[in-house]
Amino acid sequence: MTGISLTLIFLTFLWVAIPSHNYEEALGLVQSDSEQSFENLNLTKQTIPDEKSSGWFLNKKLYWFVSKNKEGTEYYAVDPVKGEPIELDEAYW
Repeated sequence: MTGISLTLIFLTFLWVAIPSHNYEEALGLVQSDSEQSFENLNLTKQTIPDEKSSGWFLNKKLYWFVSKNKEGTEYYAVDPVKGEPIELDEAYW
């Protein structure tokens, strides 16, 4: 009985703690809103800090994307838990 209880607690923890979107899925969310080409300018910095983000395993981070087009450069962030794309006014890094 104890083993079943621990297993249920562990599975509940994973269900709550793991983000619902990974980096590639978040990129897909941003690309579906725009028909521009996206790239990550610095592969070592795929996230940016955010105090409002809610993910235990991501330590309050948002996925970060850069879009270059004829008009200029646009910056986006995606909350990996909520899956909400956010257009940023300027580059974070």
